[in-house]
Parts: sequence; structure tokens; C-alpha cells
Amino acid sequence: MNKFDFVLEEIKILTKNATDKTEYDHSQLVWQWVLKLKPDADIALQISALGHDIDRSFEDRKKRQDFATYDEYKKEHALLSAQIMCNILQKYDFDKTTIDKVKHLIENHEVGGEGDVEILKGADSIAFFNNLSHYRQLHTQEQTIDKIKFMYERLNEKAKLMINSINFKSMELEELFEEAINKIILKNMKVILYMAISANGMIAKIDDNTSWISETEWNSYSSMVCNAGCLIVGQRTYHTLTKQPEFSEFKNVKLVVVSNNDFPVLSPNHQIATSPKKALELLQDFDTVIVAGGGILNASFLKENLVNEVYLDIEPIILGNGIKLFNGDDFETKLELLETKQLSSNELQLHYKIVK
Repeated sequence: MNKFDFVLEEIKILTKNATDKTEYDHSQLVWQWVLKLKPDADIALQISALGHDIDRSFEDRKKRQDFATYDEYKKEHALLSAQIMCNILQKYDFDKTTIDKVKHLIENHEVGGEGDVEILKGADSIAFFNNLSHYRQLHTQEQTIDKIKFMYERLNEKAKLMINSINFKSMELEELFEEAINKIILKNMKVILYMAISANGMIAKIDDNTSWISETEWNSYSSMVCNAGCLIVGQRTYHTLTKQPEFSEFKNVKLVVVSNNDFPVLSPNHQIATSPKKALELLQDFDTVIVAGGGILNASFLKENLVNEVYLDIEPIILGNGIKLFNGDDFETKLELLETKQLSSNELQLHYKIVK
């Protein structure tokens, strides 16, 4: 056997004899993911992948409860693992350059950095998702969601794409993963519900007619959508909106239609999503997202607590019969008034923040 094989065997023995029986599998998975992320990884990076958590194979290691903060624990864990691996490499007469690189990689694998350090951190994070079921068995749903968020946000874009190849083999884990990713998306995104309404809260006549909405209001709405660069609507609103001559103003807007039906869209820039959350996933590269009904979609976004702000442009008309601003769900949402604005001498805009 060569020197690498001896080190590989020693890590195998240590991790297989660890109290936590997942240590060996995790070590091997991180090694495999490193080679997927960087097929030409050198010996130092491969050894670091195999031994980055080696301190956890020792019974007398320090544990999370021994430290005031999680960051302090992670730092000490990385330092101890680096020290143990350096001792192993010295035993097998590795050169100083390799030992120094392994030390640097393992000491920094929790925080990442440039080059191979970032590769190691990404592989470590991806491997966590391979063994998500074990983590879930030992933690609450909320703790699992928080851990998923933490590990996912550590990933670069290439590593995030690789997560899609992992089969969680559990509906619960799939749902927890989806919820965590949605929380990440929403944390970095402002979702605005923007609607023109009659004085009694209707968004259209019963036949979808909106001819009572003024040019002034349309210009305000169009400006908001074009500045955001994206828009979410329901299927009924999509078919109504795209027939309007003014819709040409949205030629560069990415538009997502929330619908359970599969139907032809009018542009490659238009997509269909089956739920409000999946619509937001399609728009995760945008800082601001505009939602503009109809009534069922508006209610769904609010009920699922996906909206940050609401703009209501009140037109000077009362409709005895029509489509309501919110329809189909029983919910309660508290608002804080941020601003009132006079769109014209006869039109008022109300700007609210959702109180969460």
C-alpha cells in the first residue's frame, strides 16, 4: 500500500469505531462529493475530505454543550480535527507542503474561503443532505429546518444544483427541505401585493371587465411591475391581462402564472407554477416580486404568509356585483399603514406593511 492507502485505512478504522455510526459514511460521502466538485482534487484535498471531522471519532472529544456559542464549538472542532490529521500524516512521513495544506483546509472547512477550502465546505454541506434522515431522527422539525437553511446557504451555485440529485426517500424530508428553501427565498425577497380596487373592494366586474380602472392607476401599476421585472398572476387574470393593448409594456417582464392546469403561454418569458411557493422559487433571482391576483391567488399568498407589503389603488367607483380582492379562504392579516398617496384628484393609493 502507498502512504495514501495507509491514511485511508486509519481513517476508516477510526470512523467505523466512532460512537456515532454515521461518521464513516459521512467521511466517505464528503470524499465522493469533493471528487464530483473537483475531479482532479489533489491528495491534500482528498485527505481533508476524509478526515475533516475526525475528532468526532474520539470518545473524549469536546461537545457542543462545552462551549458558550455554536461558532466557538465549530472552531475548536476544526482545530482538533486538523491537529489529529496532521499527526497521522506525520506518522506516515508525508511532506510538509501536504501536511500544511491539510491543516489549512480542515481548520477552515466550516467557514470556507477561496479555492479548495470552498470545495471542501461545499462537499461537507452536500453530504449532510445525504444523511438528512439521521439528523431528523435526533432533532425537531424546526431544528431540522434551521439546519437545512444553514447548510444550504453555505453552498455555492454549483453545489446547490447538485442537491437536486439527492433522493430524500421521505415525503416528510422533501416537505421540510422545501419549507427551508422557501424561508431562504423569502428572507432575501420582498413580495408586494399590488391591486386596483373599487371603493367597496372589488378588483373586476363579474365578467372580468376592468375598464373602470383609470390610465393613471395603470401607469402606477405598470411602473411598479416593470421596475421589479417580474409578476405573478392567476390563470384567469393572465388570460384577461394579455388581451389588453397595454400588456405590451410587460414584454421584458418575467411572468409566472399560478395554476394547476397546463396550458400554452404566450412567451418563453412566461412560466406556470402549481402553487404560490413554487412561483416564488421560479423568481428567486429577483429582489422584489409583484403579485396581482385574482382574488383566490391573493388570498392564497396572504394565508400562506408570503406577502411583505400591500399597495391598494382605490378607484372612485362602487361595484354592486364583482370579483372580490380576496376570495376563497378564511384568514386574518394585520396591516400597518406606511403611506397614503394621491394618484389623482379622485384616486388614492394605500401602502401597507404586513404585520408578522
